[in-house]
Amino acid sequence: MKALSIVKDLNESKKVNLPDDIEVNFTNKKWRKIIENKSGPEKRHYYEISVLNEMKNKIRSGDISVLRSKSFKDFEEYLVSNED
Repeated sequence: MKALSIVKDLNESKKVNLPDDIEVNFTNKKWRKIIENKSGPEKRHYYEISVLNEMKNKIRSGDISVLRSKSFKDFEEYLVSNED
């Protein structure tokens, strides 16, 4: 979630470069290596792609749900409610 807020702030402020204190531990070794070897705007682009890739993986696995989605809704919504 922190990585998503960083991407959101960068897009709102229209900054080109990433801040120096970003965390890349949310992603796998492959993405970390790519991000750490880049600089400037290129580093930002790879960071954004890795954030979106991880988000996609979390949605697919069911770790993150999407409101008002038929395919990716919260698992609890599939269950019968206590009232029923």
